[in-house]
Order: sequence, then structure tokens, then C-alpha cells
Amino acid sequence: MKTAKIHSCHLTLILLISCISLTFSQTAVIRSINYKQISNFETEYYICSMKISADGSTIVFGTSGPAVKVFTVSSTDSDLTQVYDFERTGTGPTVDISNNGDKIIWCDGYGEIFIANSDGSELEEIATLLPNPNPEFADIEPTINLTPRITSTVGQVYFLVSYDDPYAAGLWRVGADGSDNNTTL
Repeated sequence: MKTAKIHSCHLTLILLISCISLTFSQTAVIRSINYKQISNFETEYYICSMKISADGSTIVFGTSGPAVKVFTVSSTDSDLTQVYDFERTGTGPTVDISNNGDKIIWCDGYGEIFIANSDGSELEEIATLLPNPNPEFADIEPTINLTPRITSTVGQVYFLVSYDDPYAAGLWRVGADGSDNNTTL
């Protein structure tokens, strides 16, 4: 019996040392990660959507709540640029960004899709009213529930439209310059 107690005591001691060692190594791993805060908001911005360019150079994000805006920031420093101000409160926009971070798009969910350079220049509204596939009816002010997506070549923007009329609901495409509004599916 004494032998069993000694082995049990050694096993408990070994398990205790293993747990202490594991906890120390986890802490060491966490401390070895290099974190860097890119931007610090001293106001009440609630980030509602965010994307980073494929090359990692630029981040675009939208805010909601007391200030509905679109911002870009370089991923290497804190150069925060306000690209657009909706001048309202409430639900924020959805955003997307080109592969190289040069162009951004955003949508307010109510059918307006905007495109601009990441510094805010060359701002254009590329979709607001869509041509109704049924020519007997007026153009459609779409509801866009999901984030519009820009192609890697910045030539096209794709977006889903939910609408009561089955002719209008579906996947739509518009040229990044606002041309070629049409249904694809």
C-alpha cells in the first residue's frame, strides 16, 4: 500500500508541474505576439462593417449609431481618412475594397451604391434606381441586404436585390463607372 501512495503522490506532483509549465508556455506565446493599435477613436464610432484589401495595404470600414460614415486607414500607420458622411444616425453602410486598396465601394442598404478612391476623391453614385425588367413598370429603388462586391479588376460591382417583384429580385451587375446596369440571374 505504501508503494501505491508514493506513486500516486509522484503522479500528482508530475501533473501539477505539467499544468504550471503549460500555463507558463501559453503566457509566453501570448506575450511574444506583436500587437499594434492602428487607430484610436476618441468619439463614439461603432464599426459595423470592415474589409482589408487583398494586398493588406488599406482597411475600409463603416460606422453606425450616432455617426454613419465611411473611413479608410492605412494598415501600416494611423492615417485615418473620412471618405463619406451620410449626415444621419442609424444603421451603417456595408463596404468592400479593391485588391490593391485603391477603390472602395459602400452601400447604405436602401439601394444607393457609391464608389470612390480610398482617399475619398472621385466619388460617384453608381446605383440608385435600377431599370425594371418589366418595361411597363417604373424603375426600381432596390433593397440591398448584403454587401456589394467589387471585382479584382475594378470593372464590375455585383449585388443582390431583394424586392417584392420577382422580376427585380436577384443578382445584379453594374459597371464601376455606373454603366451596364443589368440583371445577371
